[in-house]
Amino acid sequence: MTSAYVLDSKRKKKVDLSDVYEKITLKIGECLEFDVYREEDFESLYEIFVEVVNEGVTFPQDSVDEQSFEEYFLSHYCFVLRSQIDGKCVAGIYIKPNFPGRSSHIANGGMVVRKDYRSKGLGDLLMRKLLTLSRKLEFEAVYSNLVFATNMAIIKLAEKHGLSKVGRLPKAGKLKGLGYVDAIQFYKKLND
Repeated sequence: MTSAYVLDSKRKKKVDLSDVYEKITLKIGECLEFDVYREEDFESLYEIFVEVVNEGVTFPQDSVDEQSFEEYFLSHYCFVLRSQIDGKCVAGIYIKPNFPGRSSHIANGGMVVRKDYRSKGLGDLLMRKLLTLSRKLEFEAVYSNLVFATNMAIIKLAEKHGLSKVGRLPKAGKLKGLGYVDAIQFYKKLND
């Protein structure tokens, strides 16, 4: 995965994340754990990311391998939702600086949800966690620079959680089965 910026993951802020763990019960009664990513989460989180990339409609990657996944999704801060039944990830979020250096106070985040766990309210939970944890990690704002205009689920979540549309990039991605699609940029100041 190439980027216009080199973001130094070794310069992560040292923030106490010991209070992140939370047990969550879905409306259907299933119990999940929200937690900081651990090495044993790699395989199941990677499988979700491969599934999402192969769908070809929400992330810009057209292919992924373990190394590119690690560099993209795990480079800074990663959090997961694990099933208490089998310990496997059902969803994950990443948070990292959107830009280097003088602009590294602006966070970028992304989320993936396993296909069989979609439409169960996890997106709302993950967006709340992303915003709360971005504040905890001392970011001053969140900026999503590549939300495809056809991704209504994330657009509705962004708007529900107070992110403002600040731009539109024409033909930002050539999506599977859709052709070229615009991307919307969202922004939210966090220290209000």
